[in-house]
Amino acid sequence: MKKTICVIGKGHSGTGFLATILKGSGVYMGKHTNRDMDKGPFVNIYRIMSLPVGCRQGAIARHKKSGTKYARYVKAATDSVPNIEWDFSGMVNGSIPDIVRYELKTYIEDLKNITQNLVGWKLTESNLIYPWLVRLYPDWYYIHLVRDVRDIMNRPELTDTDSHTDLFNVEGYTSRPNKNKFPENNLVRALNWKYQLDIVKSIETPNYIRITLEDLVMSHGEVIKKLSDFLGFEVNPGRPRKEVVESWRGKNGKGRENWEEFSFLNDYMEELKYSDWPLFGDNKEYRRK
Repeated sequence: MKKTICVIGKGHSGTGFLATILKGSGVYMGKHTNRDMDKGPFVNIYRIMSLPVGCRQGAIARHKKSGTKYARYVKAATDSVPNIEWDFSGMVNGSIPDIVRYELKTYIEDLKNITQNLVGWKLTESNLIYPWLVRLYPDWYYIHLVRDVRDIMNRPELTDTDSHTDLFNVEGYTSRPNKNKFPENNLVRALNWKYQLDIVKSIETPNYIRITLEDLVMSHGEVIKKLSDFLGFEVNPGRPRKEVVESWRGKNGKGRENWEEFSFLNDYMEELKYSDWPLFGDNKEYRRK
């Protein structure tokens, strides 16, 4: 029986490293992959990644034949500035657009056609459609990789400028889908980090595991064993680079942000056991060894 593994996680969270580990363990990761191990054809996901908020490639999404607008499946939960809570119930319980079914079916055609029993893929933009993925493919194995938001802030990526960011209600900010024009706004990046954790939490699936990049690197053997037990086959260890952990500290070891302004991240930072966060200070219990 074919087993499909989907690696999810915000861009620059180490998902490419994890996908490389899976490939080295005998998992077919797609017919076409780039140097970051993203599986093509990318256009299929890009066409539908903004549909949850009623947009497509930066514009309002409309049905080709009727011209009517697509429904909005995700909404801001408050009128606060910024908004830090979202309602994903439309994606979890509402109808799934036919175009989503078609694009995803086309996207994974190479995985379906190959005779190999272990297949998988990763493309970080798929996080934005995660509830639809789970509903359409509940038997897949989902590995969720999370990285410290302080490291994420230093690396802008496409979803930081996508139409989903309009839900953050950041004063004076307009989302710009052009990936070559990243606005410098750490508040948006921090909200997007929380948004992508929240959207994954919005729906349960039987085969799901969440790990942090920091544990994958610093407790590598332990995490590899955990992944092997989860997937049901031996995962070969890769070669983690310790310098990716807490790179936000910089050369002086202190970092550059006043983290108190991102207090809406407190719960997640404690849940994920990230040290030196203002909520709980320099807690050595949480420090990765």
